Amino acid sequence: MPRENAKSTKRNTKKSLIEIAAKNTCKPFQKEYIRKDGSRVPVIVGASAFEDNVADTGIAYILDITELKSAENKIKKAIPTDNPKILMNARVLCLDKFRQAVLK
Repeated sequence: MPRENAKSTKRNTKKSLIEIAAKNTCKPFQKEYIRKDGSRVPVIVGASAFEDNVADTGIAYILDITELKSAENKIKKAIPTDNPKILMNARVLCLDKFRQAVLK
């Protein structure tokens, strides 16, 4: 994932808050967090508001997808192709393995 700048990150967060206000949920999105040591962690963020009419109540999740990104990079290096269809099929396979690991 390309590194995001501060404006892009704020824009994605603001868009998600607007979506939660309108639909009580937001579509999960990818972003990077920065650890104290400066290393970056790719994550998927999602959230949903409770429908109990109590202001500012809900739930959110953040999933570390470092292993998924690592697997994607290995596949890209192992399959020297510019064919997007082949790379997309490999990515779908990675996502399926990721879902299986999360559900365990």
